Amino acid sequence: MKKIMRAKVDLGDRIVDAIVGGAEYYQPEDLNGKLVAVVANMEPRTVAGVKSECMLLAADDRGKPIWLILPEGVPAGTKIR
Repeated sequence: MKKIMRAKVDLGDRIVDAIVGGAEYYQPEDLNGKLVAVVANMEPRTVAGVKSECMLLAADDRGKPIWLILPEGVPAGTKIR
């Protein structure tokens, strides 16, 4: 069974809710304070009763998400090209 976490994500101009998959592999503190890559130009969805306004980008290692973590110093809201 796949588990999810709820997260607040700072997009630079606003903070949004996000649903994060992979809770069976990680603890919430594994992401706390990390600079992550997200897709934020999508319609909000409700997942497991929680509104999600962006999606964290991750690589897939045999079903385990490997979140794309950015180096320190990248400002929140920086566009990915």
